[in-house]
Amino acid sequence: MRKSGTGGTIVILIAALVITVIMAVVTGVTGQPGLLRRGISAALSPVQTLFSSAADRLGTDPATREEVSRLRGEIEKLQLELAQSESDVRAARYALEENQRLRSLLDFAEENSEFDYVDAKIISASPAAWESRLTIDAGTADGVDVNMCVITETGALVGVVTSAGPSSAQVTTILDAQCGVGARVYGRRDSAVTCGDLNLLQQGRLKLEYLQEDTFVKAGDTVLTSGKGGIYPDGLVIGEIETVNPEENGIGLYAVIAPEANVRQLTQVFVITNYEYRD
Repeated sequence: MRKSGTGGTIVILIAALVITVIMAVVTGVTGQPGLLRRGISAALSPVQTLFSSAADRLGTDPATREEVSRLRGEIEKLQLELAQSESDVRAARYALEENQRLRSLLDFAEENSEFDYVDAKIISASPAAWESRLTIDAGTADGVDVNMCVITETGALVGVVTSAGPSSAQVTTILDAQCGVGARVYGRRDSAVTCGDLNLLQQGRLKLEYLQEDTFVKAGDTVLTSGKGGIYPDGLVIGEIETVNPEENGIGLYAVIAPEANVRQLTQVFVITNYEYRD
């Protein structure tokens, strides 16, 4: 009876190991390392418990204990391999995203050859609930200076440089109440100004102000920079109109805009250091 029980335990342990390996392979195909870690941890927990309880039941049988020890070593080796696989997947995904960003920038640059760029990574974002500002890892030594426009790789407007040091700079985004941008609605003559709003900031939205009551602006319209003022080039995408509402004072209208650039999820931006200004 003892021999039969031992064999059954070994079979169970081997089956548990096989299941764990299958989980690793399936998750590797789907490319979801986060789910892999949770799945493997959930699978290994009962397996490891089983090892401990099995070792207690197996007594002093040297051959069986050696087999249990070998299987435990296999699982520990698998855990290390899975951790490395997760790291490799993250690196590959980052490289792919980087490639896509640069490809999009190349397409944008070909269409806007009058622009010069400096790429920068976002170091930090302001945690304050009343402002929206980013710190980037490029500064005056890289050609970045105050009042330079900041965009994504697709040309969506992010904001403007408001302070710059030798190796870093602060960007005030279009969601910030201190950031006003001359704007126009694509395909229409309406000229207005976008600005951040404290009530809309937490929703990741901004306002399009100074619209006339007889405006034909509507939800779904695209808002672009107008190029007026000399800071922002004409034609950069700001976002899409979600709603058009009457001003509280009853004079004129304003629109709520969903920005094209998701400011809170950006990791890299591009600073336009020079462009041919056309008023």
